[in-house]
Amino acid sequence: VVGTMFQWLFEPNVGIINTLLDRVGLDGLTHNWLGDPSTALPSVAAVFVWYHWGFAFILFLAGLQDIPKERYEAASLDGARGWARFRYVTWPGLAPVTSIVSLLTLLAALQIFGTVQVLTNGGPGHHTMVPTLLIYVEAFTNNRYGAAAAMSVLFGGALVALAALQLWITGRRSRA
Repeated sequence: VVGTMFQWLFEPNVGIINTLLDRVGLDGLTHNWLGDPSTALPSVAAVFVWYHWGFAFILFLAGLQDIPKERYEAASLDGARGWARFRYVTWPGLAPVTSIVSLLTLLAALQIFGTVQVLTNGGPGHHTMVPTLLIYVEAFTNNRYGAAAAMSVLFGGALVALAALQLWITGRRSRA
């Protein structure tokens, strides 16, 4: 659904983005966002960020509410204001949430499939070919099921390794 919605937004001639640019007098900025190799990947990335930012926002909001008020009071008594309070109280208090958000975002980014398939199908010129779409193309377009299965196992192993690395780094930070 998200891919289809943004496909309408990015449509070269009648898309909402180009129509708005044209109507406000910036018709020189209209562009084939998904058809140009230099803007296709940033456009897909913008869709990904738009789709996932709300979840991260909710997690950070919950993390902020979990920081004890006593820490802010102690920082105020020590003379900390603004940036110092953020640096020494808020940011360390959000470290566990930051770790989880970065892990989930990384894993989601590596597993993006449907949005890329709908928006660009890996094009133009394979500039937006992501691992999951490559596995799909190998299996169901090229009929190379064995190669796709091997790629899937390697990709799954890489995801597990990245998750383990992230959790290990997080564990080291929390003990320090």
